Amino acid sequence: MKTPLAERNGGYRRKGRSGELPEIRPMRLGQFYLSFATLLYNKGYREAAGQFAEHALDFEEEKTAALQLLAGMARNAMKFTMAENLMRKALARDPSNARVHAQLAAILSELRHDNEAEMNFRAAIRADAKDASIHKAYAFFLEVQRKDTLAAFREYAEAARLEPSEISGLIEFGGVHFMMRTTTSRSN
Repeated sequence: MKTPLAERNGGYRRKGRSGELPEIRPMRLGQFYLSFATLLYNKGYREAAGQFAEHALDFEEEKTAALQLLAGMARNAMKFTMAENLMRKALARDPSNARVHAQLAAILSELRHDNEAEMNFRAAIRADAKDASIHKAYAFFLEVQRKDTLAAFREYAEAARLEPSEISGLIEFGGVHFMMRTTTSRSN
C-alpha cells in the first residue's frame, strides 16, 4: 500500500507549516492573458504571445501593459513605427507612467527623433527618479546619440547609486572611453 506524500515526507515543505500547500491566489483573466503572453514571448513563441497580448487589450486594467508588451514585440521585430504608435496609445492612457515614457523614448531614439526621445527620457525621470533602469537607458542615449559623455557618466553613476547591480553600465562606459583615449593618444 502506498502512503501519501505528506506522510512519507513529513508533510509538504513548500510554504508555512508542515502539511500546508502554498497559497493559491486567483488571477484576473486579463492578467492571465498578459502573463501568459509574456511567458510565451520569452520562450520564443512570438505569434502565440501576440495573440494572448491582443486578448489582454480587452481588459481595461491590463491595457497599458499589453500595449507596452506589443510595442516591445514590434520593436524587437524592427517595426519601429508600429512600436511608436502602440507606445503613444499607452502614453495617452497613462501619461504619468515613467516606464511608458522611457520605452517610448527608446523607440523614438531608434527612429532618430532625438529631441522627442530626450524629452520623454526626462519625463520618465521626473515621474520616477528612483528607477535605475531609466537612468541607465537615458545614459546610453546620451552617450550614443548625443555624444555627451559627461552627462552620460552622471546618469550611469546615478543608476549605479540607485541600484548597485547597474554598476556594469558605468564600468562598460568607463572601459570604452578609456580604450578610446588610449587608442587616440597612440595614433597621435
